[in-house]
Amino acid sequence: MRGTARDGSRVDLSGTATDVVRRGTDGRWRYVIDNPHGTA
Repeated sequence: MRGTARDGSRVDLSGTATDVVRRGTDGRWRYVIDNPHGTA
C-alpha cells in the first residue's frame, strides 16, 4: 500500500499473507486457510 499520510509524509507498506476460501454446497463461503504471515 502506498500513499500519503495526513502530515504529508510518504507511506509505503508491504507484506505477505495467505487466505484461501471455499464455497460449500450450501453456497456459503468458508475460510480454509487464514495465515497472516504468508507461506513461511
